[in-house]
Amino acid sequence: MHRGATISANPPQSVLVLRYAPHRFYDTHARCYVPAEQIRERAAMSAAVLVIDAESAEDVTAALIAGGGPSTVGVCLADGHREPDGVGY
Repeated sequence: MHRGATISANPPQSVLVLRYAPHRFYDTHARCYVPAEQIRERAAMSAAVLVIDAESAEDVTAALIAGGGPSTVGVCLADGHREPDGVGY
């Protein structure tokens, strides 16, 4: 980091999310799993969201945004870890 640089509290302009299994989504910026609904909400607010299947490297953003199926509940803790809730495991 450059001298005098400040760390912004604002989220990044674009978000990269990796899909592990059908309903497990990992936000690479927040470093935790997030529910599909949160990704859809970000996209609806005009945030640049890119969802990549971790196994095939396929861009699945459009399919996720268009779909309205069930999502995994995810809770990000302050240290970036996901709170275990038993859902999706």
